[in-house]
Amino acid sequence: MGNAGDIEINASGIISFEIGERRLFNRPSVARTNVQSGAIGNGGNIKIEADSLFLNDGGWLEAIVEASTEVRDSEDIPPGQGNSGNIDINVRDKIVMSGLIEENIGDVAGTMSSANAGISPELLSSGIINNIDIGVTGDSGNIKVKADSLVLADGAQINSGNYCQLKSGNINLDINGLISMGDAAKFTFRGSSSLINSAILSQLGKDANGSGGNIDIQAGSISMLDISEISASTFGEGNAGNISMHVNEDISVSELCSI
Repeated sequence: MGNAGDIEINASGIISFEIGERRLFNRPSVARTNVQSGAIGNGGNIKIEADSLFLNDGGWLEAIVEASTEVRDSEDIPPGQGNSGNIDINVRDKIVMSGLIEENIGDVAGTMSSANAGISPELLSSGIINNIDIGVTGDSGNIKVKADSLVLADGAQINSGNYCQLKSGNINLDINGLISMGDAAKFTFRGSSSLINSAILSQLGKDANGSGGNIDIQAGSISMLDISEISASTFGEGNAGNISMHVNEDISVSELCSI
């Protein structure tokens, strides 16, 4: 029993999370503060300040409270209990999120917490994730991003979700210039090809009866291509959050994209 610690990273230059030339079990670079299965306590916060931030090849920032874990020949570990922490990013120049950890994931099992073909985005694409998983009692924290420009490509996602009974956190984006979203990523799962779209998502799962988080976007302009999505949705009894957008110049939404 106890709370997870905070992660704080300050840099005068570039911060980059990527898989690099030497892969270790195909695992990307991650900054993570979790409440694990069986634990009781609140997750820590993630705070990053830098000139630029790159999340590439499946690199992600994560604050979650985990679901129960199956253990062979033993009792299952119960879900974690507590709130996930906040993620706060303040970047002077640009944030770029792009690339999958692996295009062919064979028989790797995905979770059902994502709208993307039953595959959780944190298994594959780069992104910022703040989730409360199935069976947990707790609220998910907020995601706050401030930068000059923001790029989400190759299925990159900013995702705040709650798949239990309480509240999903808010997403607040304060971008001086362009938010660019596009380039859906193709991957193969158990022999079938699917796409992951670049997205900004606030989600309540099918077992949730709390309230969804709001998405608040302030930007110079927004460009959405290739089935990209901005969505506040509910798959259960709870109410979805609201989407508020304040844009100084153009909003360009191409065919098959959605808000």
